[in-house]
Formats: sequence, structure tokens, C-alpha cells
Amino acid sequence: CLENCKIPSFCHHPNREVHKCHFNTCPPCKQICGQKYENCSHMCQLLCHDIIPSILPIQTKNNKNQIFYLDDLVSKFPEQVIQVNCPPCQVKISISCYGNHQVKTVKCNNKSNFSCENKCN
Repeated sequence: CLENCKIPSFCHHPNREVHKCHFNTCPPCKQICGQKYENCSHMCQLLCHDIIPSILPIQTKNNKNQIFYLDDLVSKFPEQVIQVNCPPCQVKISISCYGNHQVKTVKCNNKSNFSCENKCN
């Protein structure tokens, strides 16, 4: 088949990267995560890090272990898709000491006021 795959995205991204029709599971998402951090205004810059198992044995109603492939998994067992929290924000920002004498660059998740130990006027 020369058509594009029409399987919807399994991760938190609304649209999947365009790829050709295929057998078996779709390739993993390679988009930037892009979720906004709770404690700052930055967005997660990592590649998508939702955990989506490709094959899982799942206990069905008739108590038999059955293997589901990814394409069936999300539609039949959406609770198996696990959205992983983003790591702390790694964007570098500049912060000033208490008296605004000095500036230093730190990772956003490590921001806190500091003393440069100079006397304030």
C-alpha cells in the first residue's frame, strides 16, 4: 500500500508523524514533548516520553492471557498507555543576587535567590 497510515496517535500528541501504511505497530513518536511545566512558563523539550508498551499480555474477561498489538491495545485498553511526567525544567535562566549586584546562570528548576556577599548600599 502506498497510502499514509491512518492509525491515530497513541501518545498525548493529537497528530502522528506522517508515515506509510504498514503491518504491525506504528513507529514510536519522535515529536518534541511540548508539555508546559507546572512551575514555570517553559515547555518540555525532550522527545515524546509517554510509555506505550508494544505488546502486553492482558488478562481478558475469560481469564485467558491474550497478546494485543499496539494498534489494538489503545482502543481496547487505553489505561495501558502511561503518560510519564516530564523531568525538571532544564532551560538555563539568569538570576540576580538579593541586591542585584551579580547575575548567574542556572537551570530553571534550580532557581533561587542567592547572596553575593557584597554589602548592599
